[in-house]
Amino acid sequence: MKKRFNRIYVEITNKCNLSCSFCKKSNRLLKEMTVTEFKEVISKIKDYTNTICLHVKENLYYILN
Repeated sequence: MKKRFNRIYVEITNKCNLSCSFCKKSNRLLKEMTVTEFKEVISKIKDYTNTICLHVKENLYYILN
């Protein structure tokens, strides 16, 4: 059976120190997805795609902070 989406991106954190023009500025609380939240999201989307990509914002953020 053909899946609805080629791939789905999951944003596992909204922490980022860049100012990309295409990213919407927000006042939301900075946080990382918990393992429990991640499992819940995956369980909800797994039937819609064969490819799940993790979107982690700016990679050096985690090395430098």
